[in-house]
Amino acid sequence: INDMQNEIKFSKYAETRKYVNEIGIEDFVKLYINHRPVVASSSREFLQAFNVLGKTGSTGQPVLQRSDLMTLLKGQGEHMTEKEVSECLTTLLSLNKEEEEGTEGAHCADSENLLECLIPDELSVKTLTQILGFPFLEEMSTRSSLPE
Repeated sequence: INDMQNEIKFSKYAETRKYVNEIGIEDFVKLYINHRPVVASSSREFLQAFNVLGKTGSTGQPVLQRSDLMTLLKGQGEHMTEKEVSECLTTLLSLNKEEEEGTEGAHCADSENLLECLIPDELSVKTLTQILGFPFLEEMSTRSSLPE
């Protein structure tokens, strides 16, 4: 973070002898791309986090309750409203209001209880990985380390 702040602060100092205190979206995207982690989260890290957050379900595998996930999303880190969570899930699940009538997505998009419609009461590792679209789903499945 300090490196990013200094990169912004001194980005035009040689030219103007003034510090930069604000940046636009283009500079922000460049900064993000230049400083993002090289390696994404691993399947092991994901499973460890899931085991910490989840509880043992009826199958003996860890599950995360939808209500617990919503509480975490709305109250930890960058707080989100229920509407924001719903919008993100709609995007992640590729649902939109223009979908044909009669499909699950169209039904959910008009539902007052969108989250209940989109997400099961209990999320397994596999279900959450599919919702999030993590690329290591296949890797985890082939190693049989992905509980159903």
